[in-house]
Amino acid sequence: MRKLFALIAGVGTYLWAQEVDSRVPIYRMSVFKLYPLALMDPFQLAVQGAMELPVSRKNSTQIEAGWVFGYLAEVLPYQDNTQRGFKARLEWREYLTEASPDKPQYTLTGIYASAQLGYQYYYQNMGGIDTSFYSPGTPTRTKTYERTIQALSINGLLGFQGAIGRRIAVDLFWGMGIRYTLHQWGPLVPPDPDLVEKMPVGDLILRKGVRPIPRFGIAFGWIL
Repeated sequence: MRKLFALIAGVGTYLWAQEVDSRVPIYRMSVFKLYPLALMDPFQLAVQGAMELPVSRKNSTQIEAGWVFGYLAEVLPYQDNTQRGFKARLEWREYLTEASPDKPQYTLTGIYASAQLGYQYYYQNMGGIDTSFYSPGTPTRTKTYERTIQALSINGLLGFQGAIGRRIAVDLFWGMGIRYTLHQWGPLVPPDPDLVEKMPVGDLILRKGVRPIPRFGIAFGWIL
């Protein structure tokens, strides 16, 4: 009789555990995210999204990409500059808090710290630059200059991700990083490229060389 009760208790415990695991899986669901602030940046209008892929109860990797399709001044009638490009980032997250195992949790939530590697590329066409601007008194000559910008960055972030119901995720983050930026002109080089590089095209702080950069933002996600 004792063996029968032990068997029944064992089977019941196993079935209960299976039910808990089905409600609260060890590996959480992935999240597809969009970054609304990228569409509001006047210096690099972009459609930007990411996919977060949980790999354990407290870790995930996130792949982020964005298409830069212009900047705000392009809509002005007197402005001939154009800009196109893309961004890509790879991130590893460590969640510092873990939800109670007896509560349903559909993706990783809570405070997290992360390391991020990023790459940016821009092609810019500085259309219609008046060369007499650099040499007063000379005849006006309008030329078009082209520039490519590439940047590599390493960032450290601290953030918080929360869930609203079963499908909505909200991700807030901030941090600092280091970025190395390379500018290249061609086929023509402006008479004063340093002055042109200060024009508000592209990332406002995307200057040549190694510089510190702030990182902050918000993303809204759909739990898959």
